[in-house]
Formats: sequence, structure tokens, C-alpha cells
Amino acid sequence: MTDRTEREGLALKPCPFCGGTNIRWKWVEAFSCDSSYPVFGCMSCNVTFEADSEDGQTEWDHERWNRRAPGETKGGGDGR
Repeated sequence: MTDRTEREGLALKPCPFCGGTNIRWKWVEAFSCDSSYPVFGCMSCNVTFEADSEDGQTEWDHERWNRRAPGETKGGGDGR
């Protein structure tokens, strides 16, 4: 895996839960279906969502990661 914190000028925000910057995509095995699927997210605390593409490289994946609710935390998950 390669670091995906910046791609084509689109910088990814740190993780809203742990403040980590190790944002990547990876394959996850689904044992109940004997298959796997791509996820995109923070590899420090394992907060992920299912990726839109097989390599987590779509602009949509990056936009979804960067989207935050109003009053977002700055990392650490404690509301500070």
C-alpha cells in the first residue's frame, strides 16, 4: 500500500477520531461470503468505509473522507 494523504492536489484531512494521517485503502476479507472488498480510511484507528473503487483512488472516496459534520472535532475524538 502507498500513502494516499495527497492525490492530484486533493489533500486528505486527518482522521476525525484519532487525528491520524495514515489514510489509505485496503482489501478486507468478508468471511461469510468468501470474498473481499475495498475499504478506505484511517489505518491508525481502523475507521473505514467501503471504497467506491477497487483502489480507493476515486475523487468520490476522497471527498467522502474529507466531509465533516458542522462543529467537527480536530482529531483525538474528545471534542476539543
